[in-house]
Amino acid sequence: MSDTDQSRDQFNKLEIAEELKDLIKDCIVGNTDVRIEHNDSEVTPFYEPKGQPIEIGLISFLMENKEDIPTRFVNRNKFEMKVVQLPFDEDYKRKIVVRHLPNDNETVRVYVKGAPEYLIQLCENTMTEAGEIEEFTEDTKSLITNQIVSNQMAKKGLRVISLAYKDMSYEELAELMQGHDNESDEFRKELETGLNYLGTFAMQDEVRDEVDESIILIKYGRKDSIEKSQVQIRMISGDHIDTVKSVAVDCKLIKRDEADMEGVVMTGEEFRKKIGSYSKTYDPVEK
Repeated sequence: MSDTDQSRDQFNKLEIAEELKDLIKDCIVGNTDVRIEHNDSEVTPFYEPKGQPIEIGLISFLMENKEDIPTRFVNRNKFEMKVVQLPFDEDYKRKIVVRHLPNDNETVRVYVKGAPEYLIQLCENTMTEAGEIEEFTEDTKSLITNQIVSNQMAKKGLRVISLAYKDMSYEELAELMQGHDNESDEFRKELETGLNYLGTFAMQDEVRDEVDESIILIKYGRKDSIEKSQVQIRMISGDHIDTVKSVAVDCKLIKRDEADMEGVVMTGEEFRKKIGSYSKTYDPVEK
């Protein structure tokens, strides 16, 4: 993820309630697999996040905004014990972590993050700039999904991820865990009922230098000719479809006027409909 001066301390300057800022921070820290490593640089030793790029981007954002992440991680692991974790699922496009609230053994908090086009529709409420919970109307959902996430973020090639949460009693969670397979669709659905939308982040994951030249060389057999494609290259991504289109154009996989042509770029759901019935096959696990 790109490290720009634009994000430094900008979050702390936002004119929103401190409670809302804290919830966003908690949602990022509470639902991440990033680990913090100490870089023993001879010049300036520093802490460095390691893990998945988009999760590193979120943690780096907090660190750039003067958040003491190493201390936050220590306190999280000590006082906000993890109760449930449902890893990112390629079909649901979401990841869930449930943790105890600090100094409250009777309440747990469900942290959810994932693709905006999936997560936003699940949320029933959102929060005002003053930190008050209000209904998340269909008009507002549509505005955020289509105008902000798609037009202002994804179409610029930015990777997008949304955050949401809800609180529930530990007793209710325990009953759900006893009555459901914790990996079942029903269990996930119960955890995702009544979510509060917090916001959507957009991050730039820049295309590496010379990637476009390499793709042209593979497709056409030479860098100085684009007369007839020799090899058909396909890109598979879990990102927002508008992000994928923008990156594909930047990489010279497709031309800009091809991006919106039927069949050139499609979602996983559209692809599965076109190929018809299929079955998943797994390699046997060696014992």
